[in-house]
Amino acid sequence: MTRVNPLDLLACAFLTTLAGAAQRSGRRGRRNVTLDGTRWVVADAIARRDGDDIAVVFGSMRFDRKSIAADGRIDVFDFMGLGGPTLTIRMEDDRPANCFDSRPGSGGGSACDRDDRQAVVVGRNAYGRIAGAIEWSKRSDTAIGADFDLPVVTRAERPGTPLPVDGGEPGKAMLAHFAALATGNLSKIRAVSHPDRVAMLDEAEASDAREMIDAMRATPPTGVSATGGVVDDDTALVDFDSTREGQAFSGTAELVRVEGRRYVIGTSTRN
Repeated sequence: MTRVNPLDLLACAFLTTLAGAAQRSGRRGRRNVTLDGTRWVVADAIARRDGDDIAVVFGSMRFDRKSIAADGRIDVFDFMGLGGPTLTIRMEDDRPANCFDSRPGSGGGSACDRDDRQAVVVGRNAYGRIAGAIEWSKRSDTAIGADFDLPVVTRAERPGTPLPVDGGEPGKAMLAHFAALATGNLSKIRAVSHPDRVAMLDEAEASDAREMIDAMRATPPTGVSATGGVVDDDTALVDFDSTREGQAFSGTAELVRVEGRRYVIGTSTRN
């Protein structure tokens, strides 16, 4: 049976809404953004709950919904370093906040222009959905024309079967991974590493292998404990709590199964 990520349905709904608006109006639709002379076309959008406010995020490319869903949350970190520009409009109750947040792409920071609240008109903000339009221009290098009609989401449902609180078998593999990294011992790290990483270590010169190990164990987390997660066939996402340099943080480890064994291939963390 094919599983469908609920966030993919949001993207389809958004693009379908744009297509329907264009068909009714007889035009291509209002999806153009020009910020500081850089012009792009809105390809995707997500409305997410941000505390008591709503943030509508427009992107120049389709958002990676699998990555967004990895930790089960939708927050500002999911839209950083996407490789393309984004524009975020923050809503306070039924009206926009007094600024737009724009990111030019990978790297770069966040800019906020505090001009003209009336650039954004919110037509609906009820029953878990928000709709409206942006029509704004400033100088010759900044102009926005876009419509939106989106469900407001607070969490990203992850496909798969829930894991027990201790993470089950994937949780044990995750803990073994972190424990081996903490030792800095090459043999122990090889024993819990994905075959592709083992091959890289074997091919590297001794000094290069040492640098790879030092990078993997830089400021390693301590006191790691699993807090649940999901497993979907050969892929598992295990949530954990930990500390690093005395600061508490949470994270999610992604594991894959190769020939019956689970290996950590990446982690994401948050304070």
